[in-house]
Amino acid sequence: MKTTTILRRACLSLLLLMGMAVNVSAADYPLYVCGVPITDANRQNLSQMLTMMGYLKSGTVEFDGKRTITLRNVQMEFHGTNVDNLLGAAVFVNATMDPSGDGALPGIDDLTFVVEGDNKITGGTNAGACVFLANMSDRVVFKGSGKLDVSFLRTSTVSTVESQNYGIEAMGNVSFLSGEYKFNCSDLGIFCNEGNIFFGGGDVTFMGGMAAVSYEGDESTEPPVLSPFAKYNLINAVQLVSEGGEERLADASGNVLKSVRVIEQDNYIYLYVGGTQVTRQNKDDVLGDGGSVTFDGKTLTLTDASIGTWNQYDVDAFSVDDYGTVNGMENMQVKLVGENTTSGDGWHLYRGTKIYGDPYISKRPNATMASLKAVGRWSHQFIDNLTVSECSLDLESQLGSCLSGYTEDAFRVEASGSEGILHVNNAYVKAHCQRQQNGYYPMAKLVVDASEGCDVLCPAGYSGDNVQYFWDGSVIIGNCGETYPLSVCGIQLCEGNIPYLNEGLRSLLWLTEGSVSFDPDAKTLTLDDANLNYSVYNGDKQVGVIMNLDKEDESAIDGLNIVLNGDNHISFTNAACGIFSLGEMNISNNGTLTITGDDEDETSGIRGDAKVTCTGGNYAVSYVMQGLNGDEVVINSGNYDLNASYAGLGVGRSDSHPMPQLTLGPGMTITKPVAYYWRPNGATYYITDEDHNVAPHVVIGRPVATQVTNAAAEQTAPTWSTLGGQRIGEPTHKGVYLKNGKKVVVK
Repeated sequence: MKTTTILRRACLSLLLLMGMAVNVSAADYPLYVCGVPITDANRQNLSQMLTMMGYLKSGTVEFDGKRTITLRNVQMEFHGTNVDNLLGAAVFVNATMDPSGDGALPGIDDLTFVVEGDNKITGGTNAGACVFLANMSDRVVFKGSGKLDVSFLRTSTVSTVESQNYGIEAMGNVSFLSGEYKFNCSDLGIFCNEGNIFFGGGDVTFMGGMAAVSYEGDESTEPPVLSPFAKYNLINAVQLVSEGGEERLADASGNVLKSVRVIEQDNYIYLYVGGTQVTRQNKDDVLGDGGSVTFDGKTLTLTDASIGTWNQYDVDAFSVDDYGTVNGMENMQVKLVGENTTSGDGWHLYRGTKIYGDPYISKRPNATMASLKAVGRWSHQFIDNLTVSECSLDLESQLGSCLSGYTEDAFRVEASGSEGILHVNNAYVKAHCQRQQNGYYPMAKLVVDASEGCDVLCPAGYSGDNVQYFWDGSVIIGNCGETYPLSVCGIQLCEGNIPYLNEGLRSLLWLTEGSVSFDPDAKTLTLDDANLNYSVYNGDKQVGVIMNLDKEDESAIDGLNIVLNGDNHISFTNAACGIFSLGEMNISNNGTLTITGDDEDETSGIRGDAKVTCTGGNYAVSYVMQGLNGDEVVINSGNYDLNASYAGLGVGRSDSHPMPQLTLGPGMTITKPVAYYWRPNGATYYITDEDHNVAPHVVIGRPVATQVTNAAAEQTAPTWSTLGGQRIGEPTHKGVYLKNGKKVVVK
């Protein structure tokens, strides 16, 4: 084995042995810069410290305390601190300098270098590497919009130990995602031990006196391989050749390459839409069918698009190679214009993705938001730090987890049981999973950051700090303020969403016409020519389209008013009823209300567990098990056609009220069945026909003849009022009055 490998291993061994001799107890992070351990105490002044030590000539070096080092117009010169402390052999060391335990020296996984502006780092004899990564399971990532030029060349400085000059020495994986890089070193541009070099972006050049790129392999394992994205390309006919126990990158003739440049090809981009790879040729019309899918290198724009694939993700910007290296298109943006649908195996996105709508006009009256409805057979996997902003995102998974994320600390491909960070900014986010025979598929646990003003939607049911779960396995995320025990189509009303209620209902396709409004001070819900069509996923029979109930604490609005204006329709599938109230409820005004169920068991048109009072209007209920059912029912006026599969009308009774709790206003009567009786059943009386069978069809109103007679009488009867306009009966005292609007003297 050549001196290169021996010295490299000797350096690593000395690092392990001497780690305890270095003052690392104060280090909060497994990270060293120019031999200095980085702590919470010094990371805020890192640039000043490096400047005082003479290493940083200009620019700034910043560490965010998590995993990101930012180099901004840096000019650094580092020749090593001293030969007795090998922590000073590299500018950046990402490792735990404690050899206790199993010998692993884990660093910060996905330690990320962000380059901004022009950066240059130079080193000499005692500076062995620019970046040193000691743990095979960790990864270093390079990205940014700037440049980084690393020059580690031997100088004439005399030293008792001659470090090997490498640009990067890594025991794990190295990924380049964006930016421009050049590593020019006396020995190796980059050395990887059982790791992979992954090119996802950027312009990268390696130069070394011995070789540009080198891997270490052994007889028991296959050597690692270079893993470029399809979008990037090395020179043609590259191969690995063995030299001194290491694998070196060589050309087709076996000549070791001392300079390698990885540049972007013109043809390929690692992004698949509907199973079609996005290329420079098709990026302006990826699918070439109805709607539009375009990509400009950063933003994927869907305009009224419909994407459907089989056994493939609808949008795939994520990759795990044969060696388990996770990569993808980081910080990609997805722009939604109009209404978009997908129906494949979900979406597979990398970290930092943002989904947003254009234009954002949801706060304008009668406006709609750009939307995406995605029905996936398997799952929608969004790796950590997904942002949804200013749009409507409705996700359904038929066979798996409906919303998945990943932690910053580890990448887990499993669809369930994972965590992620979801940022929601003035957006509607709804997710629902199909239920297995023995229960729900597990939904991924989400850590939600709603600090940017997510105040749109809150559902009924269980609520956490910022995440609320539907009873049917769905979730809508929002910040609501004060919440009221009243929901419309599963959306629990609160201070935050009342102003945007109609936009939310329309964007989720539950309100197709008209409007719904709520005045919490007046306890009044108003329907104006509203058409509500609600489908409850997984068939939870405890859900109503309009529901005066907070299931979590069994609270309700006592004295809720529902006002009907114009022609209103309520229809539902897999729900319990059209309107349900745990507290007293008043339905009034002269509009119409048509309620249509799905003809399933245990359904009702209107149900109240307290007093229900109806005044005015026209009502028609059908395709339910019970038309109108209440603990006490008062019908003052109006017309009611209650057509059910079992009972048109049911009212309560108790020991204190042994008779049916039904009150009809003047002139109101049950017109069908004309001959009817009451049948007790537990705590409820039902209308029966003359054969004492429960009547599924019950009609309540005024007989036609009575209505005509009353109308004629009202037209011929004079109206009297005082000169001040106050209505009175026919006067019995002398004076001047108004009769039918004209002055009349009564003597």
